[in-house]
Amino acid sequence: TAVRLRDRTCTWGGCSRPAEWGHIHHLTPWSKGGTTSERNAACLCGHHHRLVHREGWRGELDGTQVIWHPPDGTAPRRPPPPWTRALDRVVDRWRARTTRLGTREVAAA
Repeated sequence: TAVRLRDRTCTWGGCSRPAEWGHIHHLTPWSKGGTTSERNAACLCGHHHRLVHREGWRGELDGTQVIWHPPDGTAPRRPPPPWTRALDRVVDRWRARTTRLGTREVAAA
């Protein structure tokens, strides 16, 4: 529950599937000494959870965000800043409002 509350969505950058749909992934596997704690866990949707295991991605918790490191050692996959989703919602509401106002103005004319 703590991991789902912290992550809110799949931690794979850009994926917006809700945490309630996701799996809890151990960042350091239990078999390699990993603990069962929220500091060693991340929420991933089923698709990204399978991808992480199949391709060998490694997750690392940085504050409250998970950084995913690819198996080939290239640049890690950093999630968007936490305010990005909130800003997107504000912009969507603004667009919907201006569209409704524009429709009313056209209808009134």
